[in-house]
Amino acid sequence: MTSLRRGKRKSGVSIIVFFTSLLLLLGQASDAFEIIEASPVAEVEAGMRMPTDAAFGETGALYVLDGYQNRIVARSPEGKIEILQPKGPCALNRPLGIAAHKGLIYVADTGNHRVCELDAEGGCLRSIELTTKDGESPFLPTDIDIEGGSAVVTDRGSNRLHLYLYPTLEPLQRVGEFGEKGGSLNGPYLLALRQGRIYVTDMMNGRLVQLTGGGLFIMDLAERGVREGQFIRPKGVAVGPRDRVFVSDSTMGVVQVFDTEFRYRGTVGSRGKPLEFQHPAGLAAHRDLLAVVEQRRNVVTVLECQNP
Repeated sequence: MTSLRRGKRKSGVSIIVFFTSLLLLLGQASDAFEIIEASPVAEVEAGMRMPTDAAFGETGALYVLDGYQNRIVARSPEGKIEILQPKGPCALNRPLGIAAHKGLIYVADTGNHRVCELDAEGGCLRSIELTTKDGESPFLPTDIDIEGGSAVVTDRGSNRLHLYLYPTLEPLQRVGEFGEKGGSLNGPYLLALRQGRIYVTDMMNGRLVQLTGGGLFIMDLAERGVREGQFIRPKGVAVGPRDRVFVSDSTMGVVQVFDTEFRYRGTVGSRGKPLEFQHPAGLAAHRDLLAVVEQRRNVVTVLECQNP
């Protein structure tokens, strides 16, 4: 559909036509989606406003970034809710991305142009002004993820990824630039770092990009549309068991599943139909659990996926 590929509309009438067509296509396409069955097991609310991202710790604890209120909602594996409110040097300012690693919490503190390292209770350990080798500071960090001795930060301000050594967070290199193809980006948002590969949602280009841990472009998934394996506005990405790559689309309201070669494997659903989420953003995977941040509902839905 040509209108879906051209992006912005210049008139109110065109916008109405676009979304009317989108709803019609979603209705027509819903039966065509292959379904990965999932059952809701929990819903985290806790008075959140526009939550953006979530992360599972190694023990199964879930951390939800309630960025509009500059706090973290923590849910224990037993379901106990605790509010973490970083203070002092780690007081947050509209953060967007969160990661949990080896019992610590890392927040991309977007409004303060930094990353905060917190303990499991939200206590401030480090406030890190990230810089590259040439001393340039990322302008708008939107997410962080860590694996082994590597850390990656998305920078929406410069349309780049910044690579660091972990745990020192010594800068290694920056990759990417503004563009539409290859390793170029336009509005990189959330990311996942797994098995030496970087997965990042290139939101404004409507695609998912895969790079090596060193930042070399491998492949992308860049077909715009509302059919299976297509995107309108991808936001969240998580890698789960069996190397399944989950991707949320905030416009379509679904979570699709791919393998690491970006072959479509299905859409998260129930009873043969896709589950519809209200503006899904960040995702987190732990064993067979998938947490979906629903920004419009101000909740996080936790699902148990069957053989994703």
